[in-house]
Amino acid sequence: MSKEDEAPPPEGWIECGEDFIPADHIRYSEAVWRRGKRAGSRLVTAEVLDVEGTDPDAWVRLQGIHCEGEFPSEVEGEFRRRRRNVERNGVIRRLWTDESARERLAELG
Repeated sequence: MSKEDEAPPPEGWIECGEDFIPADHIRYSEAVWRRGKRAGSRLVTAEVLDVEGTDPDAWVRLQGIHCEGEFPSEVEGEFRRRRRNVERNGVIRRLWTDESARERLAELG
């Protein structure tokens, strides 16, 4: 499926790519692997707790909010993912009630 065929983000969400910061609520999809074989996929919604940098190998610490798909219990509570794996299939984020507060937080970096 090409990017043009994808549905737009739900109301109150925007595409953000790699532009996510701590305190953002993000949604992304990831592959699920078992014994070296792809076992399916899941759609993860999580709060970003920490981002260790912009390098693709950097870790992103997340707090699971909701998960649909294979093995959802693996993303309950706090977990980490490599930044490249979060960004792989596109990331959307929930709009803040006050986007200017988010901008100020992002500037503090």
